[in-house]
Amino acid sequence: MEEYSEEIAEKLKKDSIKWINEFFKTEHFKKLKEKHKEHAGFIIDTFIEFMYNYYGQLPQDWRKEDVIDCLLFTFPRKVSAQKECYESISYVLASFLNFLSEKKIIKKPEELSKSILLSHSKIVKNCLNPKYWGPAKTIVMQAMEAGFDPTDKKQMEEFIFLYNLSLTQEYFKDKKEKIKRKQRKQRKQRNKNPTLF
Repeated sequence: MEEYSEEIAEKLKKDSIKWINEFFKTEHFKKLKEKHKEHAGFIIDTFIEFMYNYYGQLPQDWRKEDVIDCLLFTFPRKVSAQKECYESISYVLASFLNFLSEKKIIKKPEELSKSILLSHSKIVKNCLNPKYWGPAKTIVMQAMEAGFDPTDKKQMEEFIFLYNLSLTQEYFKDKKEKIKRKQRKQRKQRNKNPTLF
């Protein structure tokens, strides 16, 4: 695992943008279904960033077990998107790996691509399962489900206000219920043993 460097991260970001733009002009990209093409840039950029930030690996160092871990656990925890985006991950990345191989950036992409494609249904399932979501994703996904646009700052501020308000109401509702339960318990005890009170 390579030690994190801001300088390397910045260079990798520039390389990532360059590779994505080159990838868009290739047959690898053209062979993807339209619904997968729509999410390709986001998926590739996010994947490259996650593999460096969380696993300390540049493309030439990507290890199969870390790639799969990233897709099965880091993506589900961090990436807030629609189902169509999650369904595109494995196809986009398998195609992109072949492109990187042609550019001599990675060697032998077949094993990585095969593992990614074999993990397709589990990647989608984990990305859609709230038990794998981080706190930020949970809020964003709830906002999307409620019809708020997570890319609109004003809408997200409104959602967070309403979300916090609902948590506050829930807290006081629970508190009130606990007080009522305690009072009922005390009444029962008084009725059983009135001489003790």
